[in-house]
Amino acid sequence: MPSCVSRSRRPASTSSSSRKINVDSPLHAISVRESSWLTRSNRNRAVGRWVAELPATFDEYLAERSAKVRQQIRYYDRRLNKTYGDRLRVRRFDQAGEFDELCADIEVVASTTYQYQLGAGVTRDPTQRGLMQAGLRAGRFVAWVLYIDDRPASFWLGESFGPVFATGTPGFDPQFAKDRVGTFTMMRMIDDLCARGDIRRIDFGHGDAEYKKLAGAQATLQRDVVMFAGRPKPIVLNVCISLARAGTDVAVRLISRSSRLAGAKKYWRARLSRTPQAATGAAKDDK
Repeated sequence: MPSCVSRSRRPASTSSSSRKINVDSPLHAISVRESSWLTRSNRNRAVGRWVAELPATFDEYLAERSAKVRQQIRYYDRRLNKTYGDRLRVRRFDQAGEFDELCADIEVVASTTYQYQLGAGVTRDPTQRGLMQAGLRAGRFVAWVLYIDDRPASFWLGESFGPVFATGTPGFDPQFAKDRVGTFTMMRMIDDLCARGDIRRIDFGHGDAEYKKLAGAQATLQRDVVMFAGRPKPIVLNVCISLARAGTDVAVRLISRSSRLAGAKKYWRARLSRTPQAATGAAKDDK
């Protein structure tokens, strides 16, 4: 009896990819061994993922930092407390019913940044808002907001996954940049996470912001791995992508060596910070 089931033929895959593989991992070694220059993406830069180990107490955490870092942290803590005294307040948000208030307070800080004027921002992204709300309901998401005179001045946030706490994008009002309010809030976050007892590591993600080194984070190099099928069309596609990325890399290096790039960035940040919503200036984090 002939089968009445129709069997369609699926096209063979052109490529497969894995995101952010440790360059010293067995998986990365296998991907290199089992592919060639023609079938492996060759222009994916390795980037650092910054992770800090947490001891049982904040005092132990400080003791593990260098004398210079300890002195720097304590100096700015004392200076901020001396300047503002009782006008300082840090609040931790970890309840689902606090979601709307948290978003409103984060918005106050975020609206001072030039990224906000470009359309970026945690509270402006429906997906991010949904993830934050779901994390609060599940008891994983936590945020810390620093207030000066009851006005939000900086925030840190993140979500726990077992013994790891993954931080999100922090923010601070650049009006208080010289006071290092971002660093002050980060230290309150670390103090709280040490006291919890169930968090043993903070994952600060990718990027080379100075606060990650101050927090004692160490970078592990990771790379996206993309492998193409060993057929003519996928190989041609890979070569074209590699050449295009090579051209982009050269252009970025040439522009970066010129003072014009820094000048253009400074101009646009200053221009955006003069808009009504961002009268106090802008910055993403303490770098």
